[in-house]
Amino acid sequence: MQTTEIQYSIKKSLSSSIFDYVIFILGFYLLSLVKIEELKVFTVNNYLIPSLSSIFIFFYGKRIITELLNFKNKIIFSKEQLQINNNVYKWTNISKQKVITKKEYTPKYKIEYDEFYLSLCHKKEMIEIKIDNYSLNSDEFKELLIKFSKSKTNSINKSFTNIIAYEEYLELDESDSEKEVSRTLTLCKKNINELIKFCEENTFIESDKVNFIYYCLSDEPKKWDKFLTNEFLRVYKLALISNGFNTLFPLLENIMVEDIATKEAEIVRKELFNQINSTNLSIRLKTIQLINYWVDKDILIKKPVLTLKLKSKLDDENWKVRWNSHYVLKENEIEVDNLRVIDSIKAKYQNQYEI
Repeated sequence: MQTTEIQYSIKKSLSSSIFDYVIFILGFYLLSLVKIEELKVFTVNNYLIPSLSSIFIFFYGKRIITELLNFKNKIIFSKEQLQINNNVYKWTNISKQKVITKKEYTPKYKIEYDEFYLSLCHKKEMIEIKIDNYSLNSDEFKELLIKFSKSKTNSINKSFTNIIAYEEYLELDESDSEKEVSRTLTLCKKNINELIKFCEENTFIESDKVNFIYYCLSDEPKKWDKFLTNEFLRVYKLALISNGFNTLFPLLENIMVEDIATKEAEIVRKELFNQINSTNLSIRLKTIQLINYWVDKDILIKKPVLTLKLKSKLDDENWKVRWNSHYVLKENEIEVDNLRVIDSIKAKYQNQYEI
């Protein structure tokens, strides 16, 4: 499993510290207005502006310097440990790891706002690290905690560890395959909390077993559609932040729901269509392929903005993106110009689905 390093975000830091910079510059401006001759006579008025400007420069300058020093801060996730700046914590010694929210209040402006912290217990020490100004948001930090923290398999129903992998299932005869699907469905129904935990903690570690679970649950859409939709969104976001599309795409392809007109499915579509302009070619290509599972003719007709976004990809710089976009539109009976001749020729001799 690869290492993921999260840097302190200069952009976020500047955004949150803009007020400090303004007051700091104001301090120098006020200081430039001071006349040396006036300081020879001690009066409250003569020393008011110099005193005020000095306070601005010193206090807010100190805050700016402190923030600038934070740019070297980093958090590194790996399979064995969590590194926060120069401090290293083994996952085996970590518990209660989570992202928490604290309410902050500024009396001067009477504004209440949320601040996010990475919270964990290392041995007997409680540690909280403010993460607002790091390059990832709170949800992405949560996904990394799930991905990298040590799987506590002892707390999971051991029956889930005995589920066969999806590739094994494909090699079974019809009778045995039906038995495995039935057994897995029964296990999931009786142990929903353990099911959720197993999927979350084993997305990477036992991805082929999680894949088989998704395949089984898709046999009972009325009961499991909402769960599968939420799982798709979770795994998709995890693939984005971990550069794990090659590993997780088979999972995403196997999460099938019957009803794609639900509110949950709409959230999935929004996330997918937000990524079709990604500068990462792999994300762009795989996302367009996944979109085909979450749209149909009626949805594209009712939501023309989605159709326009797909059509815009017909002019993408990459021929595979153009080919897949054209395929999704044609598959859903949306009127579209013929595919470029050169793209059709390339598709006959190359794999249009892989980078």
